Amino acid sequence: VQQHGFLPAEAARRGDSDALEAHRAVLAALPALAAEHRVRERLEELPLVEVVFEYESFFDSSCLLVESAAAAESAFRLFAFLASAYVNCASIELTDQSEAREPVVLPACLAVPLKALAAHLGRLPILDYAACVLYNWELVDPTRPVSFDNVRILDTFTQLPAEEWFFKTHVVIEYHGADAIRAIHQIEQVIHQRVNYEEDTEFRVVEFVIAALDHFASALERMNLTLGRMKDGCQDYEFYNSVRPWLTGWPPCGVIYATADSSDHEPERFSGGSGAQSSLMPCFDFFLGVVHGAATKTRAPTAEAQVARQSFVEALKRYRAYMPPSHRDFIQHLEDSPSIRHFVDSVEAAQSDCKAKSVDNELAIIVSEQYRMKYTNLGRLLARLKARYNECVDQVLNFRRKHIGFAISYITASARRRADQMAADGDQQKSMDLVAKSAVGTGGSEFHKHLMQHVNDTRQCLYKVDVEAQPVLPGLGAPAGASPLTPLLVRQRRFVLPGLGPSLPTGGPFGKRPPSVSYGVSFMPSPRAAPSPVSASPRTASHQVAGGAAALRPPPPAPA
Repeated sequence: VQQHGFLPAEAARRGDSDALEAHRAVLAALPALAAEHRVRERLEELPLVEVVFEYESFFDSSCLLVESAAAAESAFRLFAFLASAYVNCASIELTDQSEAREPVVLPACLAVPLKALAAHLGRLPILDYAACVLYNWELVDPTRPVSFDNVRILDTFTQLPAEEWFFKTHVVIEYHGADAIRAIHQIEQVIHQRVNYEEDTEFRVVEFVIAALDHFASALERMNLTLGRMKDGCQDYEFYNSVRPWLTGWPPCGVIYATADSSDHEPERFSGGSGAQSSLMPCFDFFLGVVHGAATKTRAPTAEAQVARQSFVEALKRYRAYMPPSHRDFIQHLEDSPSIRHFVDSVEAAQSDCKAKSVDNELAIIVSEQYRMKYTNLGRLLARLKARYNECVDQVLNFRRKHIGFAISYITASARRRADQMAADGDQQKSMDLVAKSAVGTGGSEFHKHLMQHVNDTRQCLYKVDVEAQPVLPGLGAPAGASPLTPLLVRQRRFVLPGLGPSLPTGGPFGKRPPSVSYGVSFMPSPRAAPSPVSASPRTASHQVAGGAAALRPPPPAPA
């Protein structure tokens, strides 16, 4: 996770097992079957395939042998696509837009292998975000990194360019998000060590964190630009009418997963694939210290607001169950660790301590003067640190505001247009039902309220930085001719962080990045090594980075 984010280290693959040949043929024929109203009929004719994992000894040509995690993901994706098509075929075929009144019975030929593969992968038996995005792409040119032009989506429902573009946009967002995850990992390796502000070298730790936050903000900026390209290939009416119906979760009455000998089971209810199931934003929230579910700072919450917040927090926990286990573990690790706000607050506390000691009459004058100098320098660093932190929070806010805009355009507005048409045709009840249904996203939540809550909670994290009040000591890198306060907003003495540049070296989906252990190994700092010197450049400029995974800690201070 620390190296590749939440995309797999290797691009996914389309399964080539002979046992699944008929299943893949049906997936390819779904658009034609939907037009003929024969989706369920054709899916029910599929043979029941026994899934056999590598540790089992007995299998024959009619079994599906799963020998690797990639093969398991490919098979799970196939059965999850087919199951979603079966359950949602009424709305897909436009035969019935009303809610199902009885549980849908998923035939054993789909339910049995889907459940077996889901249990093997530690996932829920439904098409989730990971299946339709994270493990559903390949590179057109394996020697080049991920980009819109170099990603091909493996499986889709409709085979329409708009659906491929929708999934592809999320893949590219996840790719840029991997840079932010690497920045988080490197910041952890530095600030989880004991920081002693009595040593001058620890000023360099703060400088290192400021530089890493700069890379974090750069990654989020590229995520925002990528999200902004959604409409380049997928218009709102295309998503609402052609893509969204296939991604809807199970109906309120649930789905019964039939077995080979019985369909007399309790119905189960799961949410459909949704961006809320991505692990990126929960990681960013825990890293930045965004608290969800807390009361606002300005007024006491009403009883209704408290219920809404509790529902919001429960939804966030529910989304986590749809993520791959390693992703859930990484989120839990960040949740259990101090956020970057704790580091910022510790720098502020150290500055206050230095201020107190600088006016302590019991200390020698030369010692008090040293504390005064440290107080001044820490104040200056603190202003830059808070400004960079606020920039990161602003990028998260921008992403969430854009998400709200797309949700309103792609779901709410599109649903109202169709509802108006229904009302004009005289079907007032169906019109009202459709408007009510549109308030719930494919993830099963009232997305507009929850997205607004995300924005409100994130906004509360911004620091108030009083630039005029920050102490400045002349001679610490201010540009020539600048006023004493100018350096507070100027990026100075930037460190080069290995593998975190805006433009990454080519070679494979993630470029030739420094090696890193997978999550599950303890977060221990790598051996000290100084990074290769590279001149500073603006965040939007392309530049190559040098060094390896060992070059993680800040360089030693320059000699006096």
